[in-house]
Amino acid sequence: MAAALAQVEAAERGYLSQEEALSAAKEELLRMKRLVEALLLLAREGRVERADLDLAALAQREAAAFGVPYQGPQTLPFQGDPLLLTQALRNLLQNALLHGEGKGVRLVLEVAGKEATLSVLDQGPGMPEEALKEAGRPFFRASRAPGEGLGLSVAKKVAEAHGGRLELLPNAPSGLVARLVLPLAEA
Repeated sequence: MAAALAQVEAAERGYLSQEEALSAAKEELLRMKRLVEALLLLAREGRVERADLDLAALAQREAAAFGVPYQGPQTLPFQGDPLLLTQALRNLLQNALLHGEGKGVRLVLEVAGKEATLSVLDQGPGMPEEALKEAGRPFFRASRAPGEGLGLSVAKKVAEAHGGRLELLPNAPSGLVARLVLPLAEA
């Protein structure tokens, strides 16, 4: 909030044009909005409001929104919280595009046994082994790239709230695989 306020005050004093201040303040407010949304999602852990949804359609929609290829079934009935699952997937895609330098990012949905796995793969520099152990902890950041260090922790909490888990694995020969592993409902 202080950064947004500083931009407005700079415009009031004539140091910045109103256009410059408005643009900078808007950017800062959007960053704060993302941070607050992430914190609210963390606070909702364990209180998943399950609804019938199509996990494949959700994944396809997010892949298209981020301009990455989707691989997987055309439909997959699932019971979960669509808002939380969408946010977790967005966080993984944003991380892959930012930290994976946008190299070879793709989204894969697979079903094996009684689990669905949403995998976001990239071919960027990957994450050091010691960072893989810490990733998922709130506010942990493995790089100096922009961000608040909440994306993976939110994805982890969302997976856990659905009875699943977040897995982070090296993607050979380079990059990272971030997986949301979610249990499928009993038939």
